[in-house]
Amino acid sequence: AEACLQRLAGGEATAALAWQEEGARYDPLCVQSTAARTAEGGWRLQGVTRFVMGGDRAAFFIVSATVLGEGLALFVVPAQIPGLKSRTYLTHDGRGAADLKLDEVQLEGEALLAAAPVAAELLEKALQLGTLAQCAENVGAMRRALALTVDYLRTRQQFGKPLAAHQALQHRMVDHY
Repeated sequence: AEACLQRLAGGEATAALAWQEEGARYDPLCVQSTAARTAEGGWRLQGVTRFVMGGDRAAFFIVSATVLGEGLALFVVPAQIPGLKSRTYLTHDGRGAADLKLDEVQLEGEALLAAAPVAAELLEKALQLGTLAQCAENVGAMRRALALTVDYLRTRQQFGKPLAAHQALQHRMVDHY
């Protein structure tokens, strides 16, 4: 985790949180991906994760998986590790995402970022902060779109006067605000 944090802080790498699974209906604690300890003290991960935002350019992933008999755990998985297959694509807003398939991915023991019950708490906290950040970004985008529209209505002339002079458009802008 320390090495990953240093790379993130230095701007050398990006990370993506891989937690959504098909059939889980957006429940972060419904995890079918599994992690098993190996005889060498490492981990073997198996599973499929969908819609990993930023997964198209991530240097590593934070992957949620269930350790049998223990519960949810979080692992740091390098993007170029053998056994990890990634299908990248663009979302409706032009951002990149990926679907991941972990097929017998072998990790060192240090890849365990958090074990149960702390892992579930960290995952839920991260998702709450991510939701908050997404809402703030959306409000900013809406404010900018409104400002551009109002500016256009003030400058665009029709029938010898600005569009903003029309009461119906004024009311529409108030509604949007």
